[in-house]
Amino acid sequence: MSDLYGMKTVELLYIMFVYYGSYRLHIKLAM
Repeated sequence: MSDLYGMKTVELLYIMFVYYGSYRLHIKLAM
């Protein structure tokens, strides 16, 4: 159970990191 939770947490952080990166890229392109 704890392993599954850890996987979910890492997965969520990775998704947020990628989303944040693309968001910053769009801002840079917009400017």
